[in-house]
Amino acid sequence: MITSPSNDVSVTPEICFEMVREASERATMLPANTVQVEPGGAIFTSIQIAINSIQDASPGCLYQVSVGPGTYCEQVILKPFIFVGGPGYQATSIVLPENAANTGVVQTAGTGGIGQMAIVGGTTTTVKNACAIYIVSSSPDIFLANAVFCHATDNGIAGSIVITVGNDPVYGGSGTVVLINCTVTAQTEKYGSTTIAMQGTGLNFNYQVSGGGMSGNSSDSMGLMTNGQATAVLNNVLVGGHDWSLNNNDNQSPITANGCQLRGPVSAGVKVNP
Repeated sequence: MITSPSNDVSVTPEICFEMVREASERATMLPANTVQVEPGGAIFTSIQIAINSIQDASPGCLYQVSVGPGTYCEQVILKPFIFVGGPGYQATSIVLPENAANTGVVQTAGTGGIGQMAIVGGTTTTVKNACAIYIVSSSPDIFLANAVFCHATDNGIAGSIVITVGNDPVYGGSGTVVLINCTVTAQTEKYGSTTIAMQGTGLNFNYQVSGGGMSGNSSDSMGLMTNGQATAVLNNVLVGGHDWSLNNNDNQSPITANGCQLRGPVSAGVKVNP
């Protein structure tokens, strides 16, 4: 089994990053459309089937799922303490199946991570509230996305949200969401629809974004919107939105932007540092 350092039950963002990085390195050596689970080395053709095969993941027994090149048309529900990596967003993508219930192309479940791939949600004709990554509000702890290209397109007036936490902006628990060198974009084909690249909500939730960029691409759009007394810190991120690049929607969910390029206005409750 793969153990966390010294069998420490505290899995940190640094450990999450290392686990995703190792899974991504293995993915570069896999044939197309194959998924490998470590430990054990079992081979599958579906990401979800590979994840479902893991029954004993824990803080002291971390698993890596390496996803080879190809397009995987499926919804993926992660399990805690599982880390998924691909060989790069130009080589590997997860795409929402037609007529699927859109609770997110990738849905999280507790501590885990995903990296080095594209996640594409929604279509221009069938999906409303398109979402690429859906972070379940009842799943606290840490979720890491490293070098992921996230995109969602919808045709519904509610608009597309690429990364979101739950449906209710206020709930108990706590969690940390870390994005490193990710590209996050949302767009709509419907006039008047609002697009939000990242919606950070949730009491006691903290969002840490470093590098990369996020943008909503419509006449009514936001880069990052916080709500529900969440907090967010951005470092060296390119953020764009027609309505807001950064929006502290309830004025109780502070955002700090350090060294960021902002292409759009910021709301009250946003601190911008050089």
